[in-house]
Amino acid sequence: MGLHETVDIDLSPDELERFSRYLTLPEVGMNGQKRLKATSVLCVGSGGLGSPLLLYLAAAGVGQSGLSISMLLSSLICNSRRSMARVG
Repeated sequence: MGLHETVDIDLSPDELERFSRYLTLPEVGMNGQKRLKATSVLCVGSGGLGSPLLLYLAAAGVGQSGLSISMLLSSLICNSRRSMARVG
């Protein structure tokens, strides 16, 4: 898909209302919003950056998103030792 190539995807009336602010931006517009809807994204990890990133991508209208998480057993053991009494 080229930078200025048009996409043959329709936006529903709900999507038109939800993304109305983006549609008025010259940098995005109708074609840009359709391109976002046609996009797929894979987020590797969901830590401090990954979690909000997925929310922002969904709010922007990215069509599909995937998440890949890899936790080590040692990380799970460390996390289970923490308690709210130690947070401060």
